[in-house]
Amino acid sequence: MNTTTDNQALDVLRRDGDAKLAPFDAQRARSLVSQFDRYALSTKQWALVHALARLATHGASSARATHDVGDLSNVLALFVRAGANLKSPTIVMSDGTGAEYRLKVARGRARHPGTLDVTTPDGATWFGRVLLSGLFEASPRVDTPSALPSALRAFAVEPAKFAGAHARATGRCMFCNLRIGEGDDPRARAVGYGEVCARNWGQPFPSKSDARALNAALFATPSSAP
Repeated sequence: MNTTTDNQALDVLRRDGDAKLAPFDAQRARSLVSQFDRYALSTKQWALVHALARLATHGASSARATHDVGDLSNVLALFVRAGANLKSPTIVMSDGTGAEYRLKVARGRARHPGTLDVTTPDGATWFGRVLLSGLFEASPRVDTPSALPSALRAFAVEPAKFAGAHARATGRCMFCNLRIGEGDDPRARAVGYGEVCARNWGQPFPSKSDARALNAALFATPSSAP
């Protein structure tokens, strides 16, 4: 449990930032201290202050924890397909416990371009990256949520099936993060995403008759015993 106050974390950066942080992180620490002295810090900036203070105090693990999440070819194919239609393809996925994560491909200026960054939905906390080898490389600065690796593994195996489970658990489309419509068209409710997202991300989309049958199976109310 982290009991360090904001001021204590800031004092760590003032005292140890230049000496104990890597040049890039030391520069960020100086910038945060300078902004605090002149103005104020946002909630996201305070989170970064604490993360850098922990790094300056405890150091980074020389070997990051990794978790095998399997073959990523299905997931990477999704992002390649979506990149032809969307400027910045992003997926918001749930892990079955109520926690949600944002998946986004790291671009050319990133430290590891082509990998999948895993963050909180607002991007404030970085949990790690999924490497092209199929390993999830955890951040050394935050604990990996226990259900995250298994959720990534399930998503990698069968993206469309996972999208449906996500929508039924959250009421939202994994690909656009909008609420699933409940109008006359039963197809979005059946598969967990709408026709536009199916086209953008290259996912199967059922006919209305197939969707009605699928909905009947998924959302049938058990009959009461006589």
